[in-house]
Amino acid sequence: MTTEAVDVRAIRATVDRALRPLARPARPDMVELEQQLREHVELLLPAAEAAAEELWHGSVQWYECRAQLDRIRLDVARDLGDSPLSAHVQVRHLARDCAALLTYAEGER
Repeated sequence: MTTEAVDVRAIRATVDRALRPLARPARPDMVELEQQLREHVELLLPAAEAAAEELWHGSVQWYECRAQLDRIRLDVARDLGDSPLSAHVQVRHLARDCAALLTYAEGER
C-alpha cells in the first residue's frame, strides 16, 4: 500500500484531534472519533502486516513489530467502555495506533 491509496492528511487530522492536549470531547464526539480511528486502523493494518512479513522471522525487529501489531489488534477489539475516562483512554490508544500504522503506510519502517 502506498500513501496515494491512503488519505494520510485525513488520518493525521483525526489523530491530532484525538490527541489534542487536555481535550476530552463529549461522548457523541468520542463515539465518532472512535469509529473514524477504527476505520483508519483497519485500512492501515494490511500494509503493516505486509511489512512485518518482509522482515526476517525471528529477528528482534520482527518480534517487536509482531508484538505491536498484536497489541493494536487487541486495542481495536475493545469498546469505549461506560465511563468518560475509559472512552478517553480508548480513543487515545487508537489514535496512537493509527500514528504508528501510518509509518508502515509511508514506508518508514
